[in-house]
Amino acid sequence: MAIQKKIQLYVSDTTGAAKTAKYYRIPLPSDSKPANRTDNIYKDLVRFYAKVSGDMFYIGLVLKSYPDSSVRNEKYYTAISNLLSPIIPDKLMNDGEGLVEMDGIYIHGTGFNRGNFFGGLSEDRFGEGQSNDGFLYKYNSKRKQKNNIFTVAILSNLENELTQFVPSNWIEFDSINDVLQDIQTWTDAPVTPRGHVFSEYTIDEIPDAFQCVEYFVPKINTATGAIEVSEDYKGLVPDAYLIDHGDYGTVTVTADNVTADSKVYVEYFYNTSGHEWAEHVEEFTFTGNTATFQLNSSPKDSHDDPGNKTFEANGCIIMLSHDLIGHANISFAKGVL
Repeated sequence: MAIQKKIQLYVSDTTGAAKTAKYYRIPLPSDSKPANRTDNIYKDLVRFYAKVSGDMFYIGLVLKSYPDSSVRNEKYYTAISNLLSPIIPDKLMNDGEGLVEMDGIYIHGTGFNRGNFFGGLSEDRFGEGQSNDGFLYKYNSKRKQKNNIFTVAILSNLENELTQFVPSNWIEFDSINDVLQDIQTWTDAPVTPRGHVFSEYTIDEIPDAFQCVEYFVPKINTATGAIEVSEDYKGLVPDAYLIDHGDYGTVTVTADNVTADSKVYVEYFYNTSGHEWAEHVEEFTFTGNTATFQLNSSPKDSHDDPGNKTFEANGCIIMLSHDLIGHANISFAKGVL
């Protein structure tokens, strides 16, 4: 039996040559569901690759960085983990006795670690020597080489040939070089934007949602009227604009597809070392194809102590109803009001 394990050979479908292992990418439930900002925020950012050689099963986790991937609420953790967890037959894991664990980030059967995984998968979390997230460094797709793709190996005590237990939907590769090329292609490919940020337009939704995308929201420069956003972040937030520490003036929203349901929602805030939010989101409708509102010195009821405390806003979030996405233009006219 020991000799048979050592000489197990497979035939390449591509070249017809003999080889000693088969390689796979394992599909995830996340793959078949659109990206969103709730339970599928990590779509296309997490992959598992596998290798089978006779009675040995190998598996590895690979993570791709993307700036707009912060989970807004812990209530989504379980659903996210379920969508990212691969289906692996027990036979490949020594009839269930083997343990698939990646540095505590992921444990098969338990899922992704609630304490150390669910931050945004931004590039800075993958830096070598990061004090809090250094454990992610080895899983970065940009670092993958032949010798570090597979980090878990499980020997079967009962089976000599494990390829018969590989699910038919696993994507097979002819060689380790093909696996590396797949990882490289995936790393280089653009990520599908996560979509609109806001949908409820309430004080219960806005602070958590805004915190996840604060640096990606297009910002209105009230001195020049320009809409400013980093080239790397363009298109990440399609339904909101930001004024922060801006001049007083009038914001005008025009659109070419206005209906009776089209609206602009505005949440005012006072920003010093953090945000003090207005208790109520203000709603503006269109006259013709135009909606306007003002950023001025009128006091806003504070969410910190509604009915008892007010503040003078120095910024606001401008949110578009979803029908206006891709159809609206924003302009600002400065002036003391």
